[in-house]
Amino acid sequence: MFAEAPHRGTLARGKFVHLIDYMWCDRHGVFLKGWAHAHEQPITAMSLCSGDFQAQVTEFEDRPDVLNFYPHLPSTKCGFAVYLACSPFRPVRLVAETPAGWTEVDITALPAEHPLNAPLPTVDNGMADFINEMQRVNGTVVEIGARVVGPASSLQAPLFKPECKFIGVDIHAAPGVDVVADAHFLGDHFEPGSIDGIMSFAVMEHLACPWLLAAEINKVLKVGGLTLHSLPQAFPIHETPNDFWRASDEALKVLFSPEMGFEILKVGMCTPLRMYVHPDFREGAMHQFPLFDGMASSFVLARKTFDLPGGAVAWPLQKSQSIKHSQAYPAHGSEAAANPKSDAAASNGVVSEPSKPAPRPEWVMPERTKLLLSMFDASGFGLEVGPSYNPLLPKSRGFNVETIDHADAATLREKYKDNASQIEEVDYVSDGRSILETIGKKKRYDFIYASHVIEHVTDIVRFIQDCETLLKPDGRLVLAVPDKRFCFDALRPLSTVGQALQSYFEERKRHSPAVLFDQAFYACCKAQQTVWIEPTLDDVALMLSEETAKDHFDKSQKNPNYQDAHGWQFTPTSFRYLVKKLRSLGYIKSGEMEFHTNPAGKPNLHEFYITLSKSAPVLTTSDVDLIKQAEQELRGLFVSPQEMVTRSQVEALERDAQAARQQIENANRQIQLLTVRNDALLHSTSWKVTAPLRYIRSVFL
Repeated sequence: MFAEAPHRGTLARGKFVHLIDYMWCDRHGVFLKGWAHAHEQPITAMSLCSGDFQAQVTEFEDRPDVLNFYPHLPSTKCGFAVYLACSPFRPVRLVAETPAGWTEVDITALPAEHPLNAPLPTVDNGMADFINEMQRVNGTVVEIGARVVGPASSLQAPLFKPECKFIGVDIHAAPGVDVVADAHFLGDHFEPGSIDGIMSFAVMEHLACPWLLAAEINKVLKVGGLTLHSLPQAFPIHETPNDFWRASDEALKVLFSPEMGFEILKVGMCTPLRMYVHPDFREGAMHQFPLFDGMASSFVLARKTFDLPGGAVAWPLQKSQSIKHSQAYPAHGSEAAANPKSDAAASNGVVSEPSKPAPRPEWVMPERTKLLLSMFDASGFGLEVGPSYNPLLPKSRGFNVETIDHADAATLREKYKDNASQIEEVDYVSDGRSILETIGKKKRYDFIYASHVIEHVTDIVRFIQDCETLLKPDGRLVLAVPDKRFCFDALRPLSTVGQALQSYFEERKRHSPAVLFDQAFYACCKAQQTVWIEPTLDDVALMLSEETAKDHFDKSQKNPNYQDAHGWQFTPTSFRYLVKKLRSLGYIKSGEMEFHTNPAGKPNLHEFYITLSKSAPVLTTSDVDLIKQAEQELRGLFVSPQEMVTRSQVEALERDAQAARQQIENANRQIQLLTVRNDALLHSTSWKVTAPLRYIRSVFL
């Protein structure tokens, strides 16, 4: 910061140095990005606090630039970024701890001299040049979207009169509108080469085909005439359903390019703004989203240089359909409509109020998705394994991912017809090969995500090894794994480390006969469902009769092709034990970085979630404790809910009885102690000597 912020603590003043490069806040929280150090003292902990809210700085990044000012630093790992979800309008403090003491710094507003507080430079959007040129030539000026739609808008005609003839055009009749027309067909209302200047402000984003407007402008504008436009580059959705486009200055250079018969005189973007991400999306790099400028609008001033030949720009747009579609634009301001001078208005009559558009659906991120995205930095380059028709990281939402699946997109869409709209193009088709054989060793992903995949692989050790090869050194493998207690695998025994190693040593490419037998003969259901939420199996039933199961198994043995199956069955702790043991034995390099049994508030879902990383610390829970906990997870599965309630009640009564017995024993011990003391007192000399006095006192009292 430019000015030293107020601070307190046991660390001497000047021993803690920090600089806030960026900060933002809103009613949901505060974000800081900067660097901090305590000279020769390491910072052992640092957090951002506001009232009862606190967020820890979990890692420090390299900031070699700090050496330019503090060359004595023992480490340049002093950069940090931290987001604190907190209530607004409270002081925010940066708290740092070192072996020599702690300090607390108030994070205040940037001082006036900070560069971020400098006033914005004036931007020339070409409006003055356009007005001056039109007045100089006494030109005919057309404004597209001239309707006054509310108190915030105004007529542009006074800026050009009396020198110019001003014509207002709009899709709806209203004050300021002289011609009611669909701008896609401007040439139907004006003679070719008859207009000196055409302008629009915040209109082009509402046109379905703005490239057709550019061609129509070229058609009706005189050679040498000017056209001026501005439209949003970053702006909220508005005036639905006719809100189609956002455009940068580069997009406007294309629309009014030399190939389109124009010369760009001025082009640019103005009015910087910051966009704040919804709290549900504030993860990883999304914290820095508000630090970068968007631009509220783009503008262009262009001169027509030649006439485009007829048909140079074509699009299959039916005029009647386009007019109907364009009139769906909300008709604000049309209630007091002036008399328009338009053939279209005369033939169609008064434009009716459009029906109210349906509310725009808001995508709500499911709890499961939020949890999974919190387990890794989804802004990196990743691989999603087996997304099928339900990708966690769809490319259509901007995720930088590649996908690998057992079939191409066309085959998947045919297989999953009811969910085909969610299926995206597949980058790699495995065709029975491992992911490393399919992709090759050239890839280095920041993360790999696989949901309900690992239980299908034939060699679980090789699968994890392949993922480790494809990941960067600090990359993460994120797995969603079914919990066998809550699906059709419930009656199958837990998979062991020994079975995993056997598959590895055998380099298994197909599931063993034992796996296929177990899947046929042990598959079960509850109330004809293959997944459930109740933690008991009192009403479980086998899915297949013995005859049918044998038939399935016999066919699988005769089939030379790969047979898919659940090759592995886990409870949460049994999988954690598998990972720990494979790592400690040296078969894999990754360990448990993060683990969740289910999304918050959603108990008993039939899956659990784990993040593996080569940089994960060693799991400190002992092998014995993990094995015991895994066994504990299986207990009680065959007790009915009613029996569980009864058992719980009995256990509660037993606890109460035990407490009562303990109280009685304590009372008996106290009675025995008092009896001993009383006997000692009665036989003491002092008690015998004072007996007459006690008798006299009893008589008079």
